[in-house]
Amino acid sequence: MNTIKDNLKDIINIIGEDIEDLKIKDIESIYNKLTKSRGILYDYIISYRGFQQPTLLSDSIIKFFEEYYPVYKAKNRKVEVVISRYAFFFMMNKCAKMTLSDIGSHSAFNHKYDHTTVLHGVNTFLIRYEVKDDLVMNILEFAEKILDIRFDQVIKDVLYHRDLVNK
Repeated sequence: MNTIKDNLKDIINIIGEDIEDLKIKDIESIYNKLTKSRGILYDYIISYRGFQQPTLLSDSIIKFFEEYYPVYKAKNRKVEVVISRYAFFFMMNKCAKMTLSDIGSHSAFNHKYDHTTVLHGVNTFLIRYEVKDDLVMNILEFAEKILDIRFDQVIKDVLYHRDLVNK
């Protein structure tokens, strides 16, 4: 006789098998629907290590930067390099929900960044977004197409919360 836990395992395995056919927003939607009730299903999904939405998203972000903006790993101060690194910091922090320390010590970098450096990068990226910096806008526009994420909504939420804190 199948228990609820066994049925949930089957559901999650089916989702996992077909995950390559799904876009990130579809995965996020499924994840949000399954975890919304905060009941037994939520507890099980959170404890199930094979299904972690932020991990899936962070992997997609890393692949995006590796393929289209590999200079984000370079250790120099050219504007293109710095802004692509700050875009990486921003996406990993605000979209994939990684901590500043985890982003700074990410294996993609040869050099480890302090959490304050990552925070500075996220804030600088937002400031440059607000003034409609061409480089920032190009990265976000291209990332929206590839990653299928609505960055304008993510940024509006971040700016809204920042304004609430500053009042």
